[in-house]
Amino acid sequence: MLPSREFPLKFEILFVAALFLFVTFAATYRLTESPGTWYDEGYLLQSSQNLALYGTQGLQTAPGVFASTATVSSGFPVLAPVALSFKLFGTGMLQARGVMVIYLLAFCAAVYALMRQLFGPRAAILSLVALVGFAELYGNGKAVLGEVPGLFYLALALLVLDRLERSGYANMRLYALSGLFLGLCAVTKPIFIPLLLALALVYLTRFRRIRLQFRGVLVSLCMFVIPVIIWLLTQFGSDVTFSDILNFYINPYDVGDVGAIALQNLKRFVTELTPLYTLILVTVWGVSLYLRRKAAASVELAAFVYSVLILLSYLRMEGWYRYLFPATMVALAFLAPSTLALYGKCAEVLKMLRRFPWMPYVLITALFVAQTYQMFTTSYVAAYFNGSRTRDLETYVGGLPEDSSVYFYNVLEAVPFAPSSNYYQYIKPHPTFGILGTETLPLIASGSVDYIVMTAGVTPDVDMSHYELVRQFNRYSLFGKK
Repeated sequence: MLPSREFPLKFEILFVAALFLFVTFAATYRLTESPGTWYDEGYLLQSSQNLALYGTQGLQTAPGVFASTATVSSGFPVLAPVALSFKLFGTGMLQARGVMVIYLLAFCAAVYALMRQLFGPRAAILSLVALVGFAELYGNGKAVLGEVPGLFYLALALLVLDRLERSGYANMRLYALSGLFLGLCAVTKPIFIPLLLALALVYLTRFRRIRLQFRGVLVSLCMFVIPVIIWLLTQFGSDVTFSDILNFYINPYDVGDVGAIALQNLKRFVTELTPLYTLILVTVWGVSLYLRRKAAASVELAAFVYSVLILLSYLRMEGWYRYLFPATMVALAFLAPSTLALYGKCAEVLKMLRRFPWMPYVLITALFVAQTYQMFTTSYVAAYFNGSRTRDLETYVGGLPEDSSVYFYNVLEAVPFAPSSNYYQYIKPHPTFGILGTETLPLIASGSVDYIVMTAGVTPDVDMSHYELVRQFNRYSLFGKK
C-alpha cells in the first residue's frame, strides 16, 4: 500500500473542498427541474406546505379538510425543515429542494467524518470519491424524499456509536446522542428501521466486547423515544387504525404472491445493472469484513448487516431501485476502505502486487470518472436537464384564476402549484389502503368545480361529461367546464 506516513492536512483540506464543490454543483444544477417532480414528492411537498400555512401536517382533500399523513412514508425530519423553508422564504420548488441540497451535503460530510474516524483521512477522501459521482445520490437526494435525510442520520448515529465504543461505553452524552440520532433515522423513513435490528444482531455476537452501562442505555432509550413520540403525534390521525398502519408498513403495495415477486426481484440481481452493482458492492465489502473480522469496528458490522437486510427486504417489494438505494449508498461509502484492505491482503499472497500500491486509488478514481460521466449523460438525473415540468406546472396550474376551484385527480405533485387553497383532490396510491377524497368525486360528476387536473391518458372513474380538454402540457391534462 501507499506509505503510512500522516496525510498532510493542507492536502486533505484541498481534496475535501474540491469534492464538496463538485457535490454542490451536481446537487444544484437544474435543481427545480432535474429530476422531474413526481407522485411521491408531491406527498411531501403538500404536507410541508400545509404545515407551513396552516400548522397541519396533512393532505387537503377539500378546502379546510385535511387527512393525516399516515400513507406518507417520510416523517417530520423531512417535512418540518421544508415547512420552515416555506415559512421563511415562501412556497416553491426551489425553497423545498434547497433543504434537500443541505441534507445531501450534510450526508456527505457525515460520511467523511465517519470514514475518517474509522480508517483515517486517505480512506475517507477515497470514500467520498467513490460516493459523490453516483447518479442516484442526486436522483433521490435533490427531490424532496426521505432517503438522503435518513442516510444522514444513519451516518451520524454510526459516528456517535463508534465514539461511544472508543470511550469504553462510559460517555453519557454519547449515549444520549446515539439514541437521538437513531430515533431520527428510524422515523425519517421506515426503510431505516432495520438498522435497529442490525445493531441488535451485532450486539448479540459481540456482547462480551460491547459492555453497555445500564444507565447509559436508559438515557439512550429516552432520547430515542422523543422523536418517535413526535412522529406518532404528527404522522397519524384518527382516520386510520393501527391495523391499517401495520398492514401498510408490512405490505405497502398489497402484494398477493410474495414468492413470485421475490423470484422476480432475485433475477434482477443478475439481469439489471443497479441491483447487480449493489450486490457486487456488498459482496466486496463482505469479503473484506471477513478477512479483517476481528479488527472491524462494531458500527461497520452493523452497517453491513443493515445493507444485507435491505437486500433481503427488497425481494418482497416492487422492484424499484429506490428500495435498494440505502444499501447501495452505505456499501459505496465503505467501498474504498474495503478495496484498500482487500488489495493489501492480496498483496501479501501475490508479492508482485506490492509494486503497484497505487492500484486501489486508480480503481476508485476510475469509478468516479465513469459514474460522473454516466450521471451527466445517460442517468435519470440527466434525462431532466432540459425538462420543464416544474415550469409548466407553475405556468398552467399556478396560472389558473385565483378565484377558481380546482380538482386534482390522483396527481399529488401538481397540488403544490394550486393558485389558491380552493382545491379538492382524490388520492389513490394503492389498491386498498391510503385512498383519500372519495367523498369529493361527486363534485366532478355534477360539474361543481371549475377545472380538473390529472395525468394525461388517465380515465377517471367518474362522469366527466361536464368538462372538456382545455390543454395538455408536459404529462398532464387540464379540463375546464364546457
